[in-house]
Amino acid sequence: MAHSLTRRMASSLLFNSGLYFPIQQLLANLKGGFILAFHNLAPKTFESLITALLPNKPIPLEALVEKIKYGRCTKGDFSITVDDGVGMTVRMLSESALKHRWPVTFYLPTCYIDHPSEPMIFQWLGALDKLSLEGRFHLSTGEVDWSTPESKKKWMKSITHIMYTEKSEKYENIIRELAHILITAGHVRENVLDLPEAISWEEVESLSRHDILSFESHSVSHRAMIALNEDELRQELVLSRQAIEERTKKPCRHFCYPFGGDESIGPQAVKQVAAVYESAVTMIRGRIRGSSLYFLPRIPFYEGDNPAIARLKIMI
Repeated sequence: MAHSLTRRMASSLLFNSGLYFPIQQLLANLKGGFILAFHNLAPKTFESLITALLPNKPIPLEALVEKIKYGRCTKGDFSITVDDGVGMTVRMLSESALKHRWPVTFYLPTCYIDHPSEPMIFQWLGALDKLSLEGRFHLSTGEVDWSTPESKKKWMKSITHIMYTEKSEKYENIIRELAHILITAGHVRENVLDLPEAISWEEVESLSRHDILSFESHSVSHRAMIALNEDELRQELVLSRQAIEERTKKPCRHFCYPFGGDESIGPQAVKQVAAVYESAVTMIRGRIRGSSLYFLPRIPFYEGDNPAIARLKIMI
């Protein structure tokens, strides 16, 4: 709470004092451009956050990668990326992008698009995390302790770490069984875990005809790269690329690591990605100068952010 209050006070001071423009100019000179990471948010929020970043200008990810590759200046440039392929999000943000002529790249986990009514397991975990519920729940693998907010937070941290670093067999059944128990026992309504469907391939085909909208790979299954063996990694990279190219009739050259943190990626994934793609993005915070094309940082923006927070985020 204190950290959030401090951040909002700092962002408000920055937004209202006139310091933003000279400081961001200095940062652009020193650290170059940046890449934004979005997930699910309303178009009104999306538009307000992008507009707040002027005089920086959005350019296609492909163009930004070319500049990085050849050592060209990226000062004042940024690219907009959106992860996961949630249908409602892709539709609404595409509409905003077309209205403003903002280039946007959507990263798709292709298995989710193949089965649009089946949420990815991390989406279920996110829905469970939002439940205001206390208790102890007995699973076949052991007890889940949500008896206090602190114990629930501890359990969520533990299962999230497993999801970020281990094979899906280590966590998928636990999350599914917990969801089933909560619904069967009447602790939550079944529709609480109804999550938005993925964008359809037909919509991807249609939207990809617009020159400012691009669709790139977020793997097949959205599993942590570090938990996969060499053959599994190769399949995730190649099959997702092939599926997207088949639908868009355009080259799929760029990749987004599932979960995007150091602990989820690992050095083997970076080597394999470099053999298949021209760039790859993470969820590690920062601007792009000095970064590897296959380990590019991004700056995440969320629904709860406002224009002042957006300006602060690109400066720290």
